[in-house]
Amino acid sequence: MFSVRSIISGCAILAMVVLGSAHEGYGQERLKLATTTSTENTGLLEVLLPPFERRFDTRVDVIAVGTGKALKLGENGDVDVILVHD
Repeated sequence: MFSVRSIISGCAILAMVVLGSAHEGYGQERLKLATTTSTENTGLLEVLLPPFERRFDTRVDVIAVGTGKALKLGENGDVDVILVHD
């Protein structure tokens, strides 16, 4: 599974990425987040996203796919944020 260090690192990275990318679009209606299915299955996003959505009045649409597909979505400009792991 995931080590505590990996989870903490992932949370910190997620916070930096999501908050950093939302800074410019404050009040934006929707933010598309591509992530891996394993990240979504941890329940981490269910904990982190609701306070973020309330704070920034922004809806985050999560697209959970494999790592390669998530990266491709980002490369194509189809999502605003990518959250993957190795």
